[in-house]
Amino acid sequence: MEWILEHESILNKLGKSIIEQVLNLSVEEYKQIRKDVAAKIKGLKDRPLNTAINICSGIEILNKVFDNFRIEKVENYESLVVKNIIDEIVDNQNAAGTEVEEILIFFNEMLEDDRVTRANDIVRVIDKTVCIRTNEMFNQILEHIKRVGLKKQILEVKDFKKQAKLAGYILKLSARVLRVDSKSTKFDVYNIDKLKKLEVDEIIPPDIQEVDIEEGMQQEIFDNVTILKTNER
Repeated sequence: MEWILEHESILNKLGKSIIEQVLNLSVEEYKQIRKDVAAKIKGLKDRPLNTAINICSGIEILNKVFDNFRIEKVENYESLVVKNIIDEIVDNQNAAGTEVEEILIFFNEMLEDDRVTRANDIVRVIDKTVCIRTNEMFNQILEHIKRVGLKKQILEVKDFKKQAKLAGYILKLSARVLRVDSKSTKFDVYNIDKLKKLEVDEIIPPDIQEVDIEEGMQQEIFDNVTILKTNER
């Protein structure tokens, strides 16, 4: 770091060279770079994989600049990028998911025990979209903890939202506006598939899951009928 600060002019020239290299890349060349680095990345998927591809693509562009100035390229770095992402991102997602899941399970137990006031104003499932007023859910959780005298510490609502988004439980904040007491009220949209895996049956009633199964069976039957009709021809 001290060397970089003492040689700021060199750093500025490097930055300029990188920008020029990027501007001179064609779309096809950039796509090929991403394709090549993606083939070397193992053990990641979804957003962490995309993050790794972005980082490795940047290193490959830097390598092109090094090549122009006959500087030794950076090689065999992919496994280090993957390790860093697993350590810094995936582990954080898992940790965040655990705390979020504990709160969702606790709220589900409150629903089971009929400890939630006007539950339909907090949780609604509309067209397979799970809508939850997260702030109100937390208000009721905190009131219940205080009323019962539980020695339980939970995340603050703002931290819960951040971690729930990181863990993939919240898809979008304030994404649905529904009527509550004749007033337009914002609900957060949650990931129905992750909630099903968590088996919070009061938040996602079993009949919602049964509908999915029935629809799947109907589709399978329809497909079979279609095949039979095709064979008859």
